[in-house]
Amino acid sequence: ELEENEKALVSEIENLAAENIESEQKYRDADTKCERLRSEIDDMTVKLNKAHQEMNNFRDELKTKVKIERKLQDQIKQERESHKQKLSRVTLELRNERLKIAAFESKAAASEGVKRQNMLEKQVNEL
Repeated sequence: ELEENEKALVSEIENLAAENIESEQKYRDADTKCERLRSEIDDMTVKLNKAHQEMNNFRDELKTKVKIERKLQDQIKQERESHKQKLSRVTLELRNERLKIAAFESKAAASEGVKRQNMLEKQVNEL
């Protein structure tokens, strides 16, 4: 009976040892899988951080371009206003020059009229 108990205990110990080896192998497999998953998570984190950085860089570039565009629009608006003012000034100067010419022509016509009248009076007096 002792021999049977001993054989049963040895058999149970062997079974437990086999189960232990199997459990250790499962633990190692699970640990390896966890390490692989950690590595994948780290890789994805690096990619995510890179994507965030690229997005931030793009946003900064876009902000810079918008600022430049606004400055250019302001500059164009100022130049347009400046050209309007110059055009108004030139138009006014042109109007003044036309008035001067008209006044000169009027004076010249009046002077010619006075000369002619004088000549006619002279001719009348001679007759």
